[in-house]
This record gives sequence, structure tokens and C-alpha cells, in this order.
Amino acid sequence: MVHVAAECGSVARWSNNRMEALMIALAINILWLLIGAIILAGVLWLVIYGIKKFVVDIPERIEQGIWFIVLILIVIAALSMLATGNIHGPTISVH
Repeated sequence: MVHVAAECGSVARWSNNRMEALMIALAINILWLLIGAIILAGVLWLVIYGIKKFVVDIPERIEQGIWFIVLILIVIAALSMLATGNIHGPTISVH
């Protein structure tokens, strides 16, 4: 009986260690998503600024629509990462 209890304890310990590793990996991937979102927002802001400054003035409503679409895409990416458990993100395989 002691041997069975020891095995159950090791399984629980393995499960807790695996869960901690998954949570750490998820936190790292969320940070990468935030870094990507910040970079995307910066590049988009520069493009909008350049168009407004040198080409043509963009109406405020259009600019808000662009930012809203970017926000929706970021939220979809975060929710799909959490819902599917795909914490490693997309992979590219070359055959």
C-alpha cells in the first residue's frame, strides 16, 4: 500500500510540474503576443502618420475603424491561444 501511495504522489507531483511548465509557457507566449501587438501598433501608427502628413488626411472615423480591426485581431489571437491550448503558436514546416 505504501508503494501505491508513493506512485500516486509522484503522478500528482508530475502533474503539478507539468501544469506549472504549461502556465509558464502560456505566460511567455502572452508576453510575446503583447510585444508583437506593440510593434504592430507602432508600425501602423507610423504608416497612418505618414499618410496623414504627406499624402492625404484620413478621416477620424476611418482611423478609428483601422484601430478597431487591429484590436479585434489581437483579441482573436489571444482567445484562440487560450481556447485551443496552442501555446507554442503557429509553426511553419517545410517538407
